Amino acid sequence: MISENERRGAVSGLRFRLVVFCLVIAVISIGTTAWIAVSSTSSSLNQQYSQNLSNTTAVYSALSEYAATQSSWDGVTPLVEDLEQRYRTRITLTHEGGTVIVDSHGTRPLLIGTRPTAVINPLQPDVSIGDVAVVGGVDARALGPYRLTPAQQAATRRSTAATQACIRDHDGLTVPVETLPNGRVFLTDNIDPLFCPLDDAGGLATVPERQAGQQLLPALARCFPSAHVTGRQQMTVTLATRKVTVEPASAGFLDAVGRLLSQTSGSTRECVIAARRAQLAPFVAPPAQLFLSTSVTSTLPGLTGVGLRRVVLAGTVILLATLTICFVAASRVRRPLAELTDAVTRIAAGARTGALSLHGTSEMRQLAVAVNDLTVQLDTAEQRRQDMVSDIAHELRTPLGNVRGWVEAMQDGVVDPDAATLGRVHGEALVLQRLIDDLQDLALADAGQLALHPERIDLAVLAEQVVTTARVGAPGAVAMSLDARGDAVVQADPVRFRQIVGNLVSNAQRATATGSIRVTVTGRRDEVTVAVTDTGRGIGEDDLPHLFDRFWRADKSRSRARGGSGLGLAITHALVTAHGGHITVTSEVMHGTTVTVHLPRRLTPG
Repeated sequence: MISENERRGAVSGLRFRLVVFCLVIAVISIGTTAWIAVSSTSSSLNQQYSQNLSNTTAVYSALSEYAATQSSWDGVTPLVEDLEQRYRTRITLTHEGGTVIVDSHGTRPLLIGTRPTAVINPLQPDVSIGDVAVVGGVDARALGPYRLTPAQQAATRRSTAATQACIRDHDGLTVPVETLPNGRVFLTDNIDPLFCPLDDAGGLATVPERQAGQQLLPALARCFPSAHVTGRQQMTVTLATRKVTVEPASAGFLDAVGRLLSQTSGSTRECVIAARRAQLAPFVAPPAQLFLSTSVTSTLPGLTGVGLRRVVLAGTVILLATLTICFVAASRVRRPLAELTDAVTRIAAGARTGALSLHGTSEMRQLAVAVNDLTVQLDTAEQRRQDMVSDIAHELRTPLGNVRGWVEAMQDGVVDPDAATLGRVHGEALVLQRLIDDLQDLALADAGQLALHPERIDLAVLAEQVVTTARVGAPGAVAMSLDARGDAVVQADPVRFRQIVGNLVSNAQRATATGSIRVTVTGRRDEVTVAVTDTGRGIGEDDLPHLFDRFWRADKSRSRARGGSGLGLAITHALVTAHGGHITVTSEVMHGTTVTVHLPRRLTPG
């Protein structure tokens, strides 16, 4: 038997397991939800960041190109409005002092914060934003006096093409060409001007280019202590063991300056860049601050420490709330379960308490109902067991007392042991034998081990044999008859069937002092019915449910002298059930009883 400590431990263990189960589910749910939220938020932020970065790059590049090709911001308004419509972002340009140059939203409040998105300066472009090409620290599109007009660009392309053709015709060589940022196309290899002379549209600089180069040359010379300047025609610089010559009259002057920059560093390089910026400053727009409503930072966005703390705090609150709810729910489950456990333990110990109170969940109430029903059934079964033991003792006491009395009388010489006396003793022994056989049959039926030997039999024939035998011992005031209708062939045990009909006829004879007993055998499609009808005293409606109980008698005053131990109908019911059939009873007090046995055509053990 389970001890009190084990029982309480099992109930408490259930609450602990429920709480742990809820905790695991809560942790998994919160973790999964937080991961999905963080992942979704980060993904959304990254997508927004990428989109904003793309928009910022495009706006910065477009405005930088404008600044590199225009000397002021006066005509930038149409471009700003177009960029706003295209990239869905508000654009504000201000001078470095904060004066507004242009705002795409006009009179609405300016979206100017403490820090601008970028500073647009073609002479010192921000290489971290956009894809602006930089040559010597200056936007490659900032050409100033070196920019060729469209007509001049077309003339250089024609002249260079003619020179290429000349060289190919005379020397069989294909000389590559290169396009400078200012639009000039020129030959990259040295050629012989004897056969294919160059003009200012091909290998020579135009007048404006030459003048701009001659203006820059002195400033460049000041950056190199070793520079040798021949008037304003050329400058020769010795870098390490190599001499570099730049000529303002050459179409490749800017390219030569770029190569010179690539071979210098430190203060010399900064000096060259400063000289270039000083020359180009009058030809580009002044520096301006750019403010965008959708700007980006220099790093990828993500959850901040505050955001993470909020996620952790929210998860902790949800977890605590879940644990509290689960603990309360587990306790509510535990209380009625503990009561049920106590009740079942008391029942197992043999105690019979009152009905359990019905509370808790619907499942717990159903379980309490089942335990209450179990208690009632156990009480009923115990009462039946006690009654059965009492009935068996009573049934055995009478014949055993008679046998003992006759034997003691013969021992004392009071009665002679003649044939009549021994016959009486033998009769009592037969009563005991029949009672024991009936009890054995019921025990086998209860254990499902009642032996059957089925075969094809005609129930009408067997019923007629039983009726003929019973008619011999029936009183003359009782008329017995048999009525057979239809095919009555079934698969059944003939011995057990005779026992079934014999018990029913015997009970009918005991209940009928005068009148009639009729046995009706009716063949149906799937079954054969055998009905035994008498005109006896009948059975009350309250007694019908107990008709097949063991040792039960409808007539409480009836003794064994009037027949039966009260086991006949119980055995009959067990035999019919073993054949897969069932019994129905109808009765009316003082008008008789009809007991009908329904047997299937084929044996289907119950």
